[in-house]
Amino acid sequence: MALVFSTRNATPQTYRTFIDALRLRLTAGRPTSHGIPVLPRKEDVKDAQRFLLVDLTNSENNTITLAIDVVNAYVVGYAAGGRSYFLAENAPDDRPPIHVLFPGTTRVPTLRFNGTYSGLASGAEEVVRRRRAGNRDPHIDEKTPVLVQIPLGRYQLDEAIGLLRAAVSQPEQALGFVVIIQMLSE
Repeated sequence: MALVFSTRNATPQTYRTFIDALRLRLTAGRPTSHGIPVLPRKEDVKDAQRFLLVDLTNSENNTITLAIDVVNAYVVGYAAGGRSYFLAENAPDDRPPIHVLFPGTTRVPTLRFNGTYSGLASGAEEVVRRRRAGNRDPHIDEKTPVLVQIPLGRYQLDEAIGLLRAAVSQPEQALGFVVIIQMLSE
């Protein structure tokens, strides 16, 4: 069963409750080390239980289903509107079993960027540069790292869900992933 969160009427408390539930689901039944829950080893997780699905809905009632790998908390892809999208592999020699995800959807070709910060920054650079041209913040210029230029918060999460749902361009999807990964997995 998927974990669910909506940005509609979200408050800091509902977000915190959601993050606590996400952490609990990722580590349920797992041992702790110095009081900190430990993610499971991949050898201990069957393919069918390898991913935590998270349904995210924005204020416009657009929903995406995110897939998070339970062995490392990495986001590997998402489904929306009958299609599934997957990040390029972070570790090509140790691929997660994404074949079990999102049956019944049309699998779109793998995105050009992976889920590392450098991969996401490279993927989102075009849209961030375009947005920077319209924003005259004196503290941000072309030397400011891409990830630093991407604000985080409830409204940005709301927009990120919409960007992934619409899937207009890969740079916009990369921007959506940056916000979602930093606000959920980090």
